[in-house]
Amino acid sequence: FSNEQIEYAAEDAIAAAVLYPLQVQQALKIGALNTLVSVEMPWTVTNARLEWSGFHVDAVKKQEVRDLVESNMPILEDQLAEMGIENARSHKQLSDFFSQQGLIDHFMRDGGVTFDRDQLKRCQHLHPSVPLMRKLKRAGDLIADKIMGDDLVGADGRFHPQYRHLGTDTGRQTSQYPNIMGLDHLLRTLVVPQDGCGIGEADWCQEEVGIAAAIYGDRNLISMFNTGDVYSAMAQKFFQNTLTEEEQRLSGPEFKIRYPDYRKKMKVCTLGMIYGITPHGLARKLGTDVVGASNMKEQFMDMFPDLKEGLRQTAILGQYRGYATALNNVRRYRGTNGRLSSWEKNWMANHPVQGSAAVIFKVAGNRLDRLYRSYNANLIIPLHDSFIFEAPLDCLEKVASLTETVMIQAIQEFFPRLKPRVDINIKHPECWNKDGNIHELTEWIDEWTHYTQSLETTVGS
Repeated sequence: FSNEQIEYAAEDAIAAAVLYPLQVQQALKIGALNTLVSVEMPWTVTNARLEWSGFHVDAVKKQEVRDLVESNMPILEDQLAEMGIENARSHKQLSDFFSQQGLIDHFMRDGGVTFDRDQLKRCQHLHPSVPLMRKLKRAGDLIADKIMGDDLVGADGRFHPQYRHLGTDTGRQTSQYPNIMGLDHLLRTLVVPQDGCGIGEADWCQEEVGIAAAIYGDRNLISMFNTGDVYSAMAQKFFQNTLTEEEQRLSGPEFKIRYPDYRKKMKVCTLGMIYGITPHGLARKLGTDVVGASNMKEQFMDMFPDLKEGLRQTAILGQYRGYATALNNVRRYRGTNGRLSSWEKNWMANHPVQGSAAVIFKVAGNRLDRLYRSYNANLIIPLHDSFIFEAPLDCLEKVASLTETVMIQAIQEFFPRLKPRVDINIKHPECWNKDGNIHELTEWIDEWTHYTQSLETTVGS
């Protein structure tokens, strides 16, 4: 490090030392001192080690993807230009084009016109240009990601993201330079271990649903969560009139295979319940109208009367107090007085769940950080409800098993009635991957190549 960097880091440390006594005083006033001392301050150490350890990216594979996309994007752009869209990134051009086609109403959402990824997917059947725009947008987003460049690669050949310790209002962190926590799943396999090591992932299953059940004391939801697949259990109850007795007794994995649509609807309703999705947003996700979505949500909530009442009471108390609380009295304060807005009601009900999940995540992460040192292993990426770790191959299974144990114990320490489950993925330790799928990027490259070649053939003929 240069003298300038060292001096800058030293000033940071001095500023932190000056602020800490003031933090202690404030935390003591609201009864959150234990969280500051035992969770948040230790997390600064865990966070620092995450930044210091960083992660490695396969430079050869990265260059292959970059070259392929950059050489083929002009083919899509030329095809769109022939249709009358000179610049697919221009909102005005797209609005004018689809207005001329009489299709602009299909791109209306929440009172405005949007051409985001979700809307393009819903409208891809309306005009031949839309699939081209989807391909072009996805490719552009991929190569624009910071890990596709070399500017942020450290002297050790690894990326070292900056993690914002309290990057969200719920107490969770965010990342930047690069935003590895928001990395497109297609690019995950570019993250590879150093020689002699492997990468694994440990993922809490449906964690926040279980936390919501425990916080609001809903016995029905706790029981469903403890089956191992809460969404399948919900669907078997919700759709019981359309299922045989045998189908209602299927195990979670069996039901998921046989009735994926039923299970998906319950997952959407759950997210609507916890995160307060608007009726319009819920309708889009369920593929129905607003009235149908509202009725379904109401019927869904009737299965969980304690949760329903708890969410209502939380909003009322939040208005009186001016804040909502999570585990260890971690608070999120209102910014205004008066009647709660719909947005405030949503986050008031959500904060006890999200804020508590953030506390548990950091408790588990701190323990793992200390535990891993004995195995020369490291946490390399912290995600919303999972940890990605790097460990020597000869102890990867041991580290994975210990990780699972620590994550389960962290939840049960706060909520002993829950039976949490953690999915461990070390099927292909040669890269970061989802559920062992190491071919996702390769398959996308093959599909992209075939698509652009077919376009060139069409244009040529």
